[in-house]
Amino acid sequence: MTQDINRPRVTDNGRGAVLVTFDGRQIRGWSYQSDDERVLKMKYAREFIEGWLAGKDYGLRKLFLPS
Repeated sequence: MTQDINRPRVTDNGRGAVLVTFDGRQIRGWSYQSDDERVLKMKYAREFIEGWLAGKDYGLRKLFLPS
């Protein structure tokens, strides 16, 4: 299985933080203190990734499909 390097990765470090990494570097993070907060922060991370991908797609369309 190959990993798409153009896609950010969401991980829970198991020490109270949800991290978004891209190309091996942390680009965003959220800390939590309870399981309920962890679930909420994972949702934030997912929304961040969805925005990242939508922005990337929009930028590529603008670059290659000028109006």
